[in-house]
Amino acid sequence: MPTVLVHGVPETPALWDPLRAHLRRDDVVALQLPGFGCQRPPGFGATKEEYVSWLVAELERLVADGPIDLVGHDWGGGFVVRLVSTRADLVRSWATDAAGLGDPLFEWHELAKVWQTPGAGEAFWEQQLALPPEQGGSTLEALGVPADQALIMAGWPDATMTDCILAPCARPGAPTPGRPVPVGCRQPRRGQPGGSKGRRPRRTRALVDAAGPGAGRGRARGFLGLGQLNPHGGGPPVADVFCRVRLPGRL
Repeated sequence: MPTVLVHGVPETPALWDPLRAHLRRDDVVALQLPGFGCQRPPGFGATKEEYVSWLVAELERLVADGPIDLVGHDWGGGFVVRLVSTRADLVRSWATDAAGLGDPLFEWHELAKVWQTPGAGEAFWEQQLALPPEQGGSTLEALGVPADQALIMAGWPDATMTDCILAPCARPGAPTPGRPVPVGCRQPRRGQPGGSKGRRPRRTRALVDAAGPGAGRGRARGFLGLGQLNPHGGGPPVADVFCRVRLPGRL
């Protein structure tokens, strides 16, 4: 019964190494997004739908080993939400820290807005690639990545990876909001992580059926504002939603 991990940006599957070592299991598969620390396949446009189609093909290959528990982080979490909207049959359960992408009111963070701006995104990555790892690592450290890991991660981006990051931001097929978050996700109450200090947020009921028919009809748990999953531990919350869903009848 494999657990399949999907990383985000600007990352590679090595992001999951500390977690995999902690789990001490031999059925954990960390997938590598095309162009992220590896070659970009010929003709691969790196759009959202192309990545989702690639992920579907990977799961179709792995499902022969048993029911799949799918976990997505960052952009990988967005691909997970999209996948289960069309191919929920491929997974036993799924978890994402990017379910907010499905909310019609979702707003991209400031860095993503830079990437989405023609010219500005290219200039940002040109500058980042010119920095020594120590300087690039300080940016990641400010986002909550431990210093030793930040230094390693700063060496991951290259021209191929940055082209793949910019492609979904600047071309047709870019990840866009417009659907509610998956069924079962709800805002935290007072006293829970991400909750308001004085009163419960307005949107307290479940926001329904984000991922489409069948994707969230099992046991779902999630909280708006809980914060993005950090494989390194610690760090400030930077995302809107964490949601996990176990589908019925899949042991």
